[in-house]
Amino acid sequence: MNGFKAGVSSKFVEIETLDDQGKPENARTMVKDALDRHPEINILVGIWAYDGPACSAVAVERGIREATTIVTFDADEQSIAAMEKGQLDLMVVQDPFDMGYQGVRLLKALVLDDQATFKEMLPNYGQPDGDLYRTGLKVVVPDDNKSVTKEILHAETQLLNLTEFKEWLKKYGLKAS
Repeated sequence: MNGFKAGVSSKFVEIETLDDQGKPENARTMVKDALDRHPEINILVGIWAYDGPACSAVAVERGIREATTIVTFDADEQSIAAMEKGQLDLMVVQDPFDMGYQGVRLLKALVLDDQATFKEMLPNYGQPDGDLYRTGLKVVVPDDNKSVTKEILHAETQLLNLTEFKEWLKKYGLKAS
């Protein structure tokens, strides 16, 4: 959540953060309870793949979808379906294909003591955050999106509409991210 809060506008005010203890079955109840306590909430942010569908379902059930922005991390099949139906506004997704590929590439370099590959992948190793390898983030928005533009995102972050994202998934034989 710290990364999300650092990246959003100072106009964003966090009302409540909830911890479902890693139990997907708690997500919908927690969204309902939060809305009961704070009916003024107009944005729901889910950090786990199962949160997007939970937030969307509750907003639709309560009839507040039009007045509520819904953002989620990860793009599971239910989140993709919710976005197709206009029930989800934005997904921030990682690149599981490249994460796997680059992870194996780095492990191989370590096992074989391949210093050239190691230095190529982690040129700042030994410096603060020098052991981080970024595989990139994608921000996925509905096809008719007009409010999220590339200019407001980090330079390395890709902006894709849902159709483009689904084509990317298909390219790698993925159903979700």
